[in-house]
Amino acid sequence: MKQILIKNFKAYKSSDISDNSFSILLDKNTLIYGENGAGKSSLYSAIKIFFYREYMEEHLDDGIMPPEELEQKKNNFWSKYNNHANLTTPFSIEIQASNGNPISRTEYAVFMLDMKQLQSENMQLSSMLGTLLQVVDAASSIDGFCTQHRGAIAAAVNNQLEQFLERGLIYDIDAATNTIGLQDTLRHIPRKEADVAEYFNEARINLVKLLTYFEAIKIKAHELADRQKVLVLDDFVTSLDTTNRTFLVKYILETFSDFRIVILTHNINFYNLVKYIVNNINQEQGSWNFGNLYMKELTVHYYQQGSSKQVKKLKELYNPPSGSGNEALSTSEIAPLIRDRFEVLVHEFSKLLMIDYAEENKSILNRIMQNKTIYLKSRNEVGRHLLYELIEAINETTEEVILKQDLSNIIRGYCWSESNEFMQILSELKLYKKVVMNPSSHGVTPATSVISDKEIKKSLILLEKLESQLKNLMNKGVAGDI
Repeated sequence: MKQILIKNFKAYKSSDISDNSFSILLDKNTLIYGENGAGKSSLYSAIKIFFYREYMEEHLDDGIMPPEELEQKKNNFWSKYNNHANLTTPFSIEIQASNGNPISRTEYAVFMLDMKQLQSENMQLSSMLGTLLQVVDAASSIDGFCTQHRGAIAAAVNNQLEQFLERGLIYDIDAATNTIGLQDTLRHIPRKEADVAEYFNEARINLVKLLTYFEAIKIKAHELADRQKVLVLDDFVTSLDTTNRTFLVKYILETFSDFRIVILTHNINFYNLVKYIVNNINQEQGSWNFGNLYMKELTVHYYQQGSSKQVKKLKELYNPPSGSGNEALSTSEIAPLIRDRFEVLVHEFSKLLMIDYAEENKSILNRIMQNKTIYLKSRNEVGRHLLYELIEAINETTEEVILKQDLSNIIRGYCWSESNEFMQILSELKLYKKVVMNPSSHGVTPATSVISDKEIKKSLILLEKLESQLKNLMNKGVAGDI
């Protein structure tokens, strides 16, 4: 499985300039950030439809509908997925192998989870696992699977709850009904099977559900040993606290190490957490892609970290080294590449500051530049760690004058010393973005917009400074590969 190609599907409209498909590489484990409205859920749906299409169509047939009526029902059902700008043209979704040919869906077992599955109040195992498992193994009996494996699932979930430090929480599956029951021995809550939400908070219930799903997937994957395994997760940790998110990410990476994992999230904290664990704890940078979805001019855009050309390369393209034999790009050709690099750097910095962005680049710039001081110490020491240090100082210091000095010193330690220079670079680049980058990206003719060599060179100088600032943060363990 190398890449997915999407055309005229939900948020992904066909280009006004060309008929090319929107594409994202899935050749490695993939972590994608996308704010609500940026095309993330559409991507999840595209993967689901590619692998689950026949299953979804089968459930449109009630068994008594005339063939022509069933065909019309199918057409109406699938047309809802067309991009609204082009409702008459059917969408297309293709996942290619490394040789460029479409993959064979029968060779894959694709398990998909999103928040909708967690929001259901149903705790009956067969109902929970029905669609999740049946789409990958239609011939198997879900009731039979649950009866056969409920003991192993319960034992594994209880073991993980202990690892997650959820002490006192006991999980079981009723032998007669295959319904999950919970009890809390520390809080003296007896076993509850109905109305569980009245006795246990949402975070604990969702953790139990996630572990149930994951343990069932692990067992089913073992039964389908001849297939390639894929796990796709979309915004599945909304209610979990930071500690349980950390445990869960480590559990997923360990449990599904032989799967192709695709994680989609709109939560910047969670994106940064997964990336930190992959890069710094597990040392698995080479086996992951990190990417971002964002909307620009009502069109979905995507960039993968490390894919945009760094400034050194842009300079070589604009002014090739002597003897290289390469032809220099014109000002109109280099300007869009400068724009793309600038957008990537701004988006990456916005994630470090934990600024959500469904907005376009200029809105992100405005929000960053509203901050007179940037508080950024390291990837793991931004808001939460600052708060902990302040609380510790307050608890340990009784004299008001000393406390004030201690708090000032702690806050000063989080002030990014180079933020003033960084803001100046952003201010100048914002001007050059308007003068140099934007006109070239909107088809403005040379007659109405002439870009000079001097403006291009100045843009490259500023962009190099911006890139250098972010690389300095990277060397301090704050940023990733840009």
